[in-house]
Amino acid sequence: MKASLCVGEYCENAYNVEGLCYCLKENAFLLDLSIMNDKLVDWIGEECKVWELAKQLYPMVHKQGSLSVFVVTILQYVGMYDPEEILQVEQVLKQGAGLSNLEKRKSQIDYMVEKRKYAAAIRGYDMLLE
Repeated sequence: MKASLCVGEYCENAYNVEGLCYCLKENAFLLDLSIMNDKLVDWIGEECKVWELAKQLYPMVHKQGSLSVFVVTILQYVGMYDPEEILQVEQVLKQGAGLSNLEKRKSQIDYMVEKRKYAAAIRGYDMLLE
C-alpha cells in the first residue's frame, strides 16, 4: 500500500494544462515554462488553500524564474518525495533548458528509455526520423 501526504484542501476545480496532462515528478521531461503561470499559482492558493506556497511561486512567475526552481519549490513544500528524487527531477528539468524543440524531444525519448518505457521510446524515435 502506498500512502501520500496531502497539503491544503481538496479542490473542486481540477487544474488542466491545455493539451497536456502531467505529473510533476514522473513526467518532468514534458514540462516547459508554460506551466509557470498565474492560473496554476492562483489554483494552488485559492483552491488548495496553500497560500504560503503560492506566495513563494508568484515572484518566480512574474520575474521569469527558473522552471527547475519553480517545480522543486512545489515538490519540496508538499514533502512527498525524498531529496534524492527531487534532485533527479531538478536534473531532468535543467537538462531540458535551452534545448531546441528537436533536442528536447530526443532528450524526452532518451528519458523514456532510461525508465524502461521501450515501446513509447521506439514510437518517439520513429516520429523524430519522420
